[in-house]
Amino acid sequence: MSVRRGLAIAGALALAALGAWEAWSLRRVFLVNKGRYLLHQEKWDEAARLLDRAPATGGAGAARALLLAKVALNRGEPGEALHLLEPAPDSPQRHFLAGLALYMNGKEREAAGRFREAVRTPDGLPAWTYAVAASAAETLDGRAGVAPPEFADQLATPVEKLLGAAIRGRAWYNAGRLEDAAEPLERAVTMGDRNPSTRAACAATLAALGESARAQRIADMEAGDAPIYPLVVREAIRLGDSMATHTLSEQSASWAVDRHRRLHLAELWALAREGRDALPSTAPLVASRERAREVLADYPRSLGAALLEGEILETMGNLREAFSCYEDTLAWQPCYTTLLRMRDLAGGAPEISARASAFLSPPRVLAVVNAEEAATSETILRGGVLCFYRNASAAVEFDVPAEGEYEVTVVAKGDRAFGLGPLVIARLDGAKAAEFYIAREGWDCYPLRKSMKQGRHALQLDYVNNSERLRSDQEDRNFYLEAVIISRPGAP
Repeated sequence: MSVRRGLAIAGALALAALGAWEAWSLRRVFLVNKGRYLLHQEKWDEAARLLDRAPATGGAGAARALLLAKVALNRGEPGEALHLLEPAPDSPQRHFLAGLALYMNGKEREAAGRFREAVRTPDGLPAWTYAVAASAAETLDGRAGVAPPEFADQLATPVEKLLGAAIRGRAWYNAGRLEDAAEPLERAVTMGDRNPSTRAACAATLAALGESARAQRIADMEAGDAPIYPLVVREAIRLGDSMATHTLSEQSASWAVDRHRRLHLAELWALAREGRDALPSTAPLVASRERAREVLADYPRSLGAALLEGEILETMGNLREAFSCYEDTLAWQPCYTTLLRMRDLAGGAPEISARASAFLSPPRVLAVVNAEEAATSETILRGGVLCFYRNASAAVEFDVPAEGEYEVTVVAKGDRAFGLGPLVIARLDGAKAAEFYIAREGWDCYPLRKSMKQGRHALQLDYVNNSERLRSDQEDRNFYLEAVIISRPGAP
């Protein structure tokens, strides 16, 4: 064979090898890019199967490891994500994902360290992800970091958006800005955040703001986890201790006093619930009642603390004392919720029922739509109460005299089952307006504030989590509706 022929054959073989290598490289890149596309489509299983076929070496191998870690995180498998990240090359994205996995596992100090590593290179992460990591590095160490922006990067996966909401809420919480913290914290928890400190901060924030039913919903989501109430007490005390009591101005002093009062209320709420769950032992309830008296001594006109003291007395079985507590509270703070609790304790005594009816007269109240006036099916009307023994709906109509903000209050109670109370979706004029978690087994008020135009409006209530599929002879979740009250906020 001539030299020329040999060279030709060698060249052909080299070109064939090069073509095979390029084809293999292109296939590797294709698999990784296709996996990235499926990841952004939130098709976790398909993305994982495709990425498992991609080689684990080279540049594409590094991208594969990061993408598989994202899949594991979105599947709720932080341990698997950490395992996948171990062989990946050092990079800001690797540190960010490791920090996220450690956060999900509740290892906040380790997570903060990883987030600090992630932001060492300013251009190593997308702008929003960088802001979340920078805030997390401070916030998870207990400091009031700068809250990351609300807007999430378009390519952020659900678990990254969850982290963004959690860190935004935790940053506001650490700064004492409870009103700003409530929404992102609640959003993170309802998205599935199981970090104990975030869930405790969320419940503490809602309880501090007087949203005890929403706080109870967060606590009830803890089924199977460690009890949340001791964590709420710890969070409330920690934040209160970290806030300055020496201020430069009257406005700052008033704000600080209000924060401390609210955090004491959150602490008391958690102690009362912890005592209830400790029955038949009454020692925790006795301790929580003493704490209620201390709070009321410091803040004598705290309606939230007074109602919690009454609840504690009811739970202890001291019904006469509880009634007196509510009656004393009503003298300095007229409140329909207090009257409802007195009515429950009095067994519907005519005198208390008459006081409750008088409370609902103009100008305080514009209209009362009783349960028997509701349009409904699959429900039973008993003694003026609409009983929902299965998932069902009821609708009422009412008029408002002028355009403006109104308060629509649902008077309801529920039977708890399997650790959860009834969940009711409220739709105003066809649009979802609120979710009511019926936290109490006694009658209570569940308010909704909305701006409405003059004229007729319709409120629909959908009971959505009945326990009929969870068969039990001892537990049965039900929802009961007494009335819908329309008023103006702040009416006398």
